Amino acid sequence: MTNWKAYKITRIDNYEGLMILKLNGKVTWGDRENPGKEIGFTDDSVSVLDCYPFNTWRIDDYIEIDLGKSVNWRWAEPIRDTSIVRKVSSSAVVSRNNNNIPSISRNEVRGIISTINSAIDDDERNEYEAKIHVDPNSGKYSGFSIIGRRK
Repeated sequence: MTNWKAYKITRIDNYEGLMILKLNGKVTWGDRENPGKEIGFTDDSVSVLDCYPFNTWRIDDYIEIDLGKSVNWRWAEPIRDTSIVRKVSSSAVVSRNNNNIPSISRNEVRGIISTINSAIDDDERNEYEAKIHVDPNSGKYSGFSIIGRRK
């Protein structure tokens, strides 16, 4: 079963024919000593061979890792093909992630707009930024905040 998850490459280290890609999140890999045993070794990197297509990847590129396969792959064993790790476009990642944005009721939006409108100066000397807060456990809307600053 495939279970692709997107990560951003934050650093690339090269070692004698290998590339270690540091990621913006954790990946669960199989046991270093017992390949195929789902023990849950977690790391924020993946090792790949320093060859095409991997050697065309750069910092800030997005890749996807098949989490269904990574748990059966030893972290220390470099990945040789794109059946476990593949490059994806940043626009594909953004559009997929937008599907996970929690919905906000019309009344909640009205409350935010009302608060912003009451905070705005008549002479427009202030700049305001509204942030929507999402509960990390439930993924649901949990409130908002407004930050005001002088221009």
